[in-house]
Amino acid sequence: MRLEVKQAPTNVHTDLCAAVGWTPTNELFSCSDDKTVYKWSMTGEALGKVCDIDAFCTGLHWYTAATRKQQAASDVRTHATLA
Repeated sequence: MRLEVKQAPTNVHTDLCAAVGWTPTNELFSCSDDKTVYKWSMTGEALGKVCDIDAFCTGLHWYTAATRKQQAASDVRTHATLA
């Protein structure tokens, strides 16, 4: 697998992007110091804002759970470390 990084014509986040990560089901999420979480497509297009958060995010974590059909499902959790 090869990661290709490109600058989008316009920025989605309005502040520093603090964390990005892939879920076990190949979904990409990013969180930023603008206190927003966005979901991205496999081609790098922003699919939309997932939510606003109350604190500055320092990481993303996935807690997987099995569904009735034993397919992979996951909940996205943001993590903030208070100094």
